[in-house]
Amino acid sequence: MKFLTPCLLMMLVAEHASAETVTGAAKARDATTIEIAGGRFRLDGIAPPEEGRTCGAEPCADIARDALQELVSKGDFACEKLRKLGHGFFLAHCKDGAGADIAIALIAAGWTAAESGATPAYVEAEAKAKAAGLGMWK
Repeated sequence: MKFLTPCLLMMLVAEHASAETVTGAAKARDATTIEIAGGRFRLDGIAPPEEGRTCGAEPCADIARDALQELVSKGDFACEKLRKLGHGFFLAHCKDGAGADIAIALIAAGWTAAESGATPAYVEAEAKAKAAGLGMWK
């Protein structure tokens, strides 16, 4: 029983750490990752354009990264850490100062896709972007 108490405490601490929110100015690292205060946050529920896919003469992934940078350049963001991925990366939900989900903004613009098992809102946003021929769906 003495062993269970420290284990439970460690589990609670780990759970609390995974719910930590980091706020600040963000920079796009790639089409699905931003950096805030030295932490790297992989946006949960979205997938970047396939490697090698082009949008005109430029790789779609480069355009998607630039679209993400444009979104994050508008102010501070808050990223809620969901879990650690390793090497300083965290899977996260990130929102702008008004509370808008940045992942769904990228999907709705057609620059990322909803991952398998993503929330219905992400899947619906992708379907609308495809139907409208936005971003990489042109």
